[in-house]
Amino acid sequence: MRPRQSPGSPLTLTSANPGQYSASPASYLAGTYVVTAPGGPDVAAFSTSFNVPPVLNRTNQAAISTATNDRTQPLTFTWSGGDPNGYVDILLRAGTGHGNTQVEVDAHCAAPVGPGSFTVPPNVLLSLPPTVNPGQSNGYYAFFTLAANASPQVLAVPGLDLAVVQVSNEVQAGVVLK
Repeated sequence: MRPRQSPGSPLTLTSANPGQYSASPASYLAGTYVVTAPGGPDVAAFSTSFNVPPVLNRTNQAAISTATNDRTQPLTFTWSGGDPNGYVDILLRAGTGHGNTQVEVDAHCAAPVGPGSFTVPPNVLLSLPPTVNPGQSNGYYAFFTLAANASPQVLAVPGLDLAVVQVSNEVQAGVVLK
């Protein structure tokens, strides 16, 4: 497990391929981070900073993942924190898989973080097939993914036309749809 990255600690980019830099700590705490890179033939060494907003907390995740959710009723996801100018991607996926055959149906919604909730209407939920209790091996499954995406930030990197960082985190959990 990689360590948590703390604000103010340097984040050094490494290059596995010419022109591509990356760094992947296990998680970031909210705050300002300084990024440094050694540079190369086309881009000089640089140091710049970006901000990580507070983590988005999924406040009703456990309730949704342990309940039998009626597809004829709205399903509301709630959260707190996060970048108030960012957005949340909500993916609901349900399907069946038997042998080499798998059929999936996805419903994808995007909502601004600021309001703290998003309700998926029944007409969207009814497009997903019903499922059974998680853990049963009849081949039917469903899950949801909530991904919090902060507003993209343009980095000041001399020699580059554009450098952008976007901080995101996601959680996935099983769900039962009837």
